[in-house]
Amino acid sequence: MKLEDYFSVSVRGYLFGDIRTLLSAQADARGFGACNYPLTATVCAGIEAFGALLKGDPLTKDRDEGRQNFLRFWERMHPGKPSIGTQIYRCVRNGLAHAFMTTGPFGLHRGSPSAHLVRERGAGFISVEKFAETFIQEADAVMQQGALHAQMQARLDEMLHDFEVNAFGALSGLPIGSGPIGGGASGLDASLKPFT
Repeated sequence: MKLEDYFSVSVRGYLFGDIRTLLSAQADARGFGACNYPLTATVCAGIEAFGALLKGDPLTKDRDEGRQNFLRFWERMHPGKPSIGTQIYRCVRNGLAHAFMTTGPFGLHRGSPSAHLVRERGAGFISVEKFAETFIQEADAVMQQGALHAQMQARLDEMLHDFEVNAFGALSGLPIGSGPIGGGASGLDASLKPFT
């Protein structure tokens, strides 16, 4: 997959599109359903992906590489705040990815962008709007930096190769479908392109 296609379809189409859709969610009368958890998890996945793309050396199978990738892009978003990034990775990113809850004293909120990455009442707070906005701005700036494109293409090629190797045989247990899915309009065809 060409880097430009990845940016166009996977990042600007799916990732940014999903973030914008999640940002438009409204809480119900009880305060539930605002999609703060899936929004934050999506932004965290984007941070980690862009950190991987920006790695100068080839990707490894190192157990700690995901955290390092996250922190690499976190530093671009929040220069000089690596300790906060470490806590966000450990308590927010990992908590949401593995248990669908934060695993530390962090609250996710909407409506007060100035209350972003602050501590209050014994907890850390993340403005999901500010978190998403900062990520999109920095990711967009990185995508504009042509000098980084060769390096990012190399990392993307490595990621896609690893995905293909890990997916080998994964489909053998699924039954064959009975008809077309998405009819080409959902973007499903474009997202599967690297694997077909």
